[in-house]
Amino acid sequence: MRSNFIIPLSTSIISLFLFAALFLAFPKDGRAAEMQAAVKSSASETSKSEKGKEGDFARGAKLWADRCAGCHNLRDPKDLTDSEWKATVTHMRIRAGISGQDARDILAFLQKSN
Repeated sequence: MRSNFIIPLSTSIISLFLFAALFLAFPKDGRAAEMQAAVKSSASETSKSEKGKEGDFARGAKLWADRCAGCHNLRDPKDLTDSEWKATVTHMRIRAGISGQDARDILAFLQKSN
């Protein structure tokens, strides 16, 4: 009977991760407005001439190893689909302050490697 009142450890861990994800996704210290401004400025920064540029595979591989490995364990490019990598790189471009060309190069590497 006592086990009915105890939350399983796995449920507690999952709840903790969900709380942490929500906390990071919706900051309370005014960074949300800052992030929205960054999204708007990066969208306006991408001019028509930049939209046509393709990423450089070799440069993307080096940037991925240098920039992304600083904070993350590197994943196998085959772990995600092209569209999932695009969403991830777009998110990290804003979060990590990656330039538009660097993001295109990293995305080119990841998409051509999977």
